[in-house]
Amino acid sequence: MEHRAPPDPSPGLPLRLEKVSKRFEESLAVDDVTLHLAPGSFTALVGPSGCGKTTLLRIAAGLLPPDTGSVDPAPGTAGVSLCFQEPRLLPWRTASANVALPLELAGVPRAERRARAQEALARVQLPDSGGALPATLSGGMRMRVALARALVTDPRLLLLDEPFGALDEITRQELDDMLRALQEAHGFTALLVTHSIAEAVSLSDEVVVLSRAPGRVAARRDLSHVGHGAAARQSARFQAEVAALQTALDHAAHPGVPA
Repeated sequence: MEHRAPPDPSPGLPLRLEKVSKRFEESLAVDDVTLHLAPGSFTALVGPSGCGKTTLLRIAAGLLPPDTGSVDPAPGTAGVSLCFQEPRLLPWRTASANVALPLELAGVPRAERRARAQEALARVQLPDSGGALPATLSGGMRMRVALARALVTDPRLLLLDEPFGALDEITRQELDDMLRALQEAHGFTALLVTHSIAEAVSLSDEVVVLSRAPGRVAARRDLSHVGHGAAARQSARFQAEVAALQTALDHAAHPGVPA
């Protein structure tokens, strides 16, 4: 019998938040939240405004310490990258130089960082825009540059704070499809904060619904049966999951009101 080697493990980094709570002065932002993200999975966080979604993402990124609970990987672990809601590009640097900035800060030699920045821009379908300044790019193109900057270090865990929220619906869907294709191709683990239920269903393997502040896990939906891309968005399964998540979100926002 032919011996077959076991498949390579996912390059994605698992993420575990255990009983995490965070308070700001007198306000409890998140309370006793546990999340387990498997390597190579894509998870979305949704919930009412002010429920602590971004707080949890920043705790996962090591930008905020939890008051109680634990985070694994520990803050500062290599292989974790963050993409913000705004592009946050330096206006005096070209697209390529903005993408290369994390490599420059890490001391990567100039020739290598230029090559890797060009490769990252090609991944986000901007192979010819490396010399452009941010002011000359559309909003969607600036977000692609920001995503390329987050990907240039080849992260194993990508944390996304509603990066496409300010874009029109057509551009947003295009970038959603591109992001999901990149995640599947490179195998990194992804955690996305979004206010859009349709975006959460379109991108994710699982959606976690947080309750009104203090944010607690109110519901989870396994979306592994839905599929992704434009065709999936037209399916009955997709529409059913959007409706189910809207009901869960309404209940999380108004827990005292009967469903």
